[in-house]
Amino acid sequence: MPLLERDPTGCLTRGFAFSRFIIPVLSFWSGVCSGWAADEGGSSRHVLYFFRTGAASVTAGNVARRVLEERVEFGVRPHYFALSRPRKASGFVGSIAELDERQDFSLVDSKHPLLVPNWFLILKMSSRWGAHILWNELRATAGNAAIGDPDGIFVLKGPIFSVFGRYPNSSGWTPFAGLGVAYYEGGFDHAGWWANGYASDADYRALGPEPRYGKIRRMYVHDTTGMAAYVGVEGRIWRRLHADCMLRYVWVESDVAFAGYQKGEVLYLKGPFSVPFDHYSIGLGLKWVF
Repeated sequence: MPLLERDPTGCLTRGFAFSRFIIPVLSFWSGVCSGWAADEGGSSRHVLYFFRTGAASVTAGNVARRVLEERVEFGVRPHYFALSRPRKASGFVGSIAELDERQDFSLVDSKHPLLVPNWFLILKMSSRWGAHILWNELRATAGNAAIGDPDGIFVLKGPIFSVFGRYPNSSGWTPFAGLGVAYYEGGFDHAGWWANGYASDADYRALGPEPRYGKIRRMYVHDTTGMAAYVGVEGRIWRRLHADCMLRYVWVESDVAFAGYQKGEVLYLKGPFSVPFDHYSIGLGLKWVF
């Protein structure tokens, strides 16, 4: 069973399925570029111009101008999301029966200030259709209120690649809709008490932080893929600065397993269990049209 979290004991190993991620990505952008080259003649000339003249004879300014030409848009879109199935009486994984969404509307990553969360990039093939990529992160607290403290936080993060259609009109606001594929890397932020073998957070605070009787627990969340669909509307608010609103739904599940260790030896390994992370979200964004 390919468990995809690093294990400090070495009992379980991680192997990120890089080829499973990169091959669809390259295929997606290959299709995008093919569509661009075939679109309305003008874009085709831009592609042929670059390859016929060679990079050495084209200045950086000319390349940028010919590639962009109001076809590229970049922005940020914080979103509110809600899980479709946040409760399961029989439990998702062991005693975990509740998933509580953790919202994040920040424009700057607190751990990595140079990174921009909730970013998106748009490449327009024409006035009516284009390609869209966005970065999506989901966090949900895993627990059971009837038992006690949460075990930790499920984390899914990765890009969503999609194609969309627009309906230009004279109102100043352009509706759009799209379909795409989501690629998520799975992870789990362990609560200290659960990871170190304690019965509760109170015991951990009183007796920790060393593992209880040398026991530790780990949760493993598989990387996964899903499908996404969305609708929205956009409009210009100042020069090249535009605003948009997007309503999105993502169908996605991930296999989850957990294990217990004592002094490097495996005590138990349970799973995998299929955990649903289907969700809808609404986002408000600002973008710059280059």
